[in-house]
Amino acid sequence: MIVERFQFGGGESFTARPRTARALRRGLRSALGIGLVLLCMLKGGPGWSQSHVPFADRGTGQKVALVAGAGACSVLYTPAKAIYATGGAIAGSLVFLMSAGQSSAAAGRIFDRTGRGDWYVHPDHLTGVRPLHFRGETVGPPGTAW
Repeated sequence: MIVERFQFGGGESFTARPRTARALRRGLRSALGIGLVLLCMLKGGPGWSQSHVPFADRGTGQKVALVAGAGACSVLYTPAKAIYATGGAIAGSLVFLMSAGQSSAAAGRIFDRTGRGDWYVHPDHLTGVRPLHFRGETVGPPGTAW
């Protein structure tokens, strides 16, 4: 039987059977993904960026780091936004169809809230210059059709 040996930084190690090793690797990847999502969702406060310097005014090294961070965050953020928008499109369509078009304003607000907003993370979102909007704002005043 093939076993896999895992070693930690403190010199501790243990062996695992192949199924356990695969499950461990999968769990570590999931934890890393969840950690990255949480990191992307945090607002960049004064502790992160010291000041709200726009992306365009930063040095080359900082730009490279911000673009890499924004790209890594977008890898997880954009599919989540797409799932949210798809759910909103389905819900808005059902509201419109079930009301025979009488609730077009409500359906329009659902479409606006789920379809608008930021679809990717920009480096300025990470610097705190521009806020990240997962949900969009409605276009017109409440109660009006779009």
